[in-house]
Amino acid sequence: MISERAIVSMVVAAALVAALIVAPAAAARTITANGTNVFVGEENLDFAGGVFAGTTQFVHYTGEVGKSSIDKTIVVTGGVVDELVKGIPTGHYYAIGSANPTQTYVNVQNPEATLDVMLSSSPKDSVNGKSISRDTSLNFKFYSNVDTGATANVELTLPGGGVVRTYDGKSLSFNANGQTQYLSNVLFGQNAEAGTYTAVAKWDRSTDFYGKGFDSRAVTFEVVTRTLAITANKDTVVRGNSFTVTVTGEARKDYRLYVREIGGVAPGTYPVIAPGQIAVNYAVPGENDTYRTVRTNAGGTATVQFNTSQSTGEWRFMIRVEDPAAPEIYDEARVRVERGAVTIALSGTGTYAIGEVIILSGTCSDSNTVYLFLTGPNIDSNGLRFEDINTGVIGARVQTGNESTFTRVAVEADDTWTYRWDTSRVKNPLDAGGYTIYAVSAPRGKDSLSGVPYSTASFNLRAPSLTATVSGATLAKGDGLTIAGTATGNPANVCVWIFGENYRKLQQLIPIGPDGAFEYRLAPVDTAHLPSGQYSIVIQHPADDVFDVWASGTLLTGNGITPVDLATLQAAAAADALITALDSPNIDDIYAKFTVVVEEPYVRIDPIGNQTAGSAFTISGTTNLAVGDALAVQVVPAVFDPGNSAGVAGVAIVRKGDGANIWSFEVGATDLGPDRYEVAVESFETGASRTAAFNVLEGHEPPPSGPALTLSPGWNFVSIPRPLAAGNDTAAIFAGVKTDNRSILRYDTAAGDWTALDKEDRIGPLEGIWLYSTRPAAVPLNFSTVLPVPPAERALLTGWNAVGVTGTAPATARDALLSVKTQWTTLIGFDAGTQAFETGIVNGGSKDYVDSRLVYQGKGYWLHMTGPGTLCAVGA
Repeated sequence: MISERAIVSMVVAAALVAALIVAPAAAARTITANGTNVFVGEENLDFAGGVFAGTTQFVHYTGEVGKSSIDKTIVVTGGVVDELVKGIPTGHYYAIGSANPTQTYVNVQNPEATLDVMLSSSPKDSVNGKSISRDTSLNFKFYSNVDTGATANVELTLPGGGVVRTYDGKSLSFNANGQTQYLSNVLFGQNAEAGTYTAVAKWDRSTDFYGKGFDSRAVTFEVVTRTLAITANKDTVVRGNSFTVTVTGEARKDYRLYVREIGGVAPGTYPVIAPGQIAVNYAVPGENDTYRTVRTNAGGTATVQFNTSQSTGEWRFMIRVEDPAAPEIYDEARVRVERGAVTIALSGTGTYAIGEVIILSGTCSDSNTVYLFLTGPNIDSNGLRFEDINTGVIGARVQTGNESTFTRVAVEADDTWTYRWDTSRVKNPLDAGGYTIYAVSAPRGKDSLSGVPYSTASFNLRAPSLTATVSGATLAKGDGLTIAGTATGNPANVCVWIFGENYRKLQQLIPIGPDGAFEYRLAPVDTAHLPSGQYSIVIQHPADDVFDVWASGTLLTGNGITPVDLATLQAAAAADALITALDSPNIDDIYAKFTVVVEEPYVRIDPIGNQTAGSAFTISGTTNLAVGDALAVQVVPAVFDPGNSAGVAGVAIVRKGDGANIWSFEVGATDLGPDRYEVAVESFETGASRTAAFNVLEGHEPPPSGPALTLSPGWNFVSIPRPLAAGNDTAAIFAGVKTDNRSILRYDTAAGDWTALDKEDRIGPLEGIWLYSTRPAAVPLNFSTVLPVPPAERALLTGWNAVGVTGTAPATARDALLSVKTQWTTLIGFDAGTQAFETGIVNGGSKDYVDSRLVYQGKGYWLHMTGPGTLCAVGA
């Protein structure tokens, strides 16, 4: 009778044969020459001939060819690579199976496509992000490293939304040849639609790159109807200062720029064009510093600076620009040069939070008094004095000739003056926005400044702000908690509120430093006895230096707030009540809110495994202690031996980790001799501790250089992390282990019983195996390299299952058991060093049982299932 196992084997064999005889897809490009460029996204590449004959796979080495590790393998089936998929490493891939596998290679590149649009009249000037006039010719510039002749089309989106691939009768198409190409003199003529054009080089549908994200970035430009114009950045300028004019016209065109003559004004009293400007041509014969040729840039503009001096006349000067080919086409800008009698400057950056102090200072050589007023949002356009702003008389205004309506500041003997404006004293808060302060040498409002020296300073007011952080989202009992941040607006204090189970801190005042910084700390002694759970933290900023919400005992109250007794509310509800109060329309206080989870402190030690005498190694682990905490680490022989004084001790510092924080401790090559050792780790701050045991083997008996299972004396619960090579995939791999004649066991969940393994019994990933060893040992593992291979999976039954995990790096239990996430409840590991079971991991658990704890390849675990399921590998 043919067994069921044999039938399954024949079915699998038939399926494999059928898979092998499936004909590969037709090749799109045939590659025969060594070093040929191939590109990510290409499909059906034929490597059957030339130097690549016999190639079965291409491999990418991380370093020296043939000696370093391989980080990517591309399978060749029937001489064909189906597709070079996106995301693989680029560079040289060597042909395994070819006549010379360390010399024969292809160069894998990501296909590039870049597009730019240049002025035909100035081919180095891009118009991307700029504007052009009608009747402008453009060159489309395309580059791709693809050298296969693949077609890329420029899709030009018109201002009306239509998309074209031809323009001005020219096809906007390129055949990629690995070089820069140009499509020249595409004319955007008189009938060109005004508006924004967007051009993108897209790979043609006939190419392998189509629709795979390899198109170029967009280039945008605008076609405008442009007239010659000039604008000045200042209407008036104090002598000795400069001003600039901006000429707007055709792109890359020469214009004449000059100061028009004023009858009776001497030549040396005009503003002059500053030297060394890139837009100005200083080499035109017959021109001078009041009359120069300027050239616009690719965007059709030229900005030119004019300088004034104490010799410049107090006149309104006319700055003219004209087309030299048609002087009747021109435009003018007026700039008045005035006496330099009053100056003003503001402290700081020019942006202030309402509530801060602004220092005004300057000079005045025209009078003994400086007259100040402010203009801005919701203030009379003629200006308002600071005293009226502070008292809330916003409807008032300065009156020309009436000194009492201005803020008056005495000028010192050295012509300097200073005024301090405390914006926290403003009775009716100013709106956020831009404001201008006028400093005038006479009592003149904004509408009467003609003929009088004055100066202005503009600034921005913004609402007060609050930024804050906590030292961590998780707090181990006995660790300190720091709340720190910055409060703008110059408040004297901010307040901290903390709500937790059976714990309240209400409106704790924190002083603000000169730079706006603050810090509040709960000391370790304060947190040591906090109940575990979630805590809400609120930092309150008064906005105007007066807290509008406060606590009177446990009663929460405030301006227009219905009082609430916080003592009657749970922590979360109390925090919500505070936030609701702060969000009330009558309250201008601002706040920041955080949540912190308080946990019992823990320290965990990663599996150490067997070590070799004479070799350095690292002991590491995880913890919920704060970054910067210190851990005492001590390694001593597990059994006291007066003849063995080996041991090592020191301090490990907690560092930031992904999820839990991490720590590590280095053991030197000469610190420990052959023996069994115990490591103890303890927190200085909280007293949390953990121990683990490991073996140090004789130096002349090193562990295998390749992958291996490390065994401790006694029972070991192990698993195979990856499929083993044929012939090395049975229980015979344990033949060298001294088992004291005890059986090697697997667990039968259905029968609820143990099964002894024979040496011919196959073993594989995802199954836990129990075996006994009389001494430390290592079991070499010879992993399979056959490709392709599917990842492992294993059917699990209801109840306890002996399992392992796959892959090459530790994973969280939550991730490793994702395929059975609705069926598993508990996972329990075994510490062979201590011959004791580890603390269990619970699906959705917390604290010590949290399912974010790591599980390790090579270890066995008891897994409890509430129903059947399929456990899938997380690594192949």
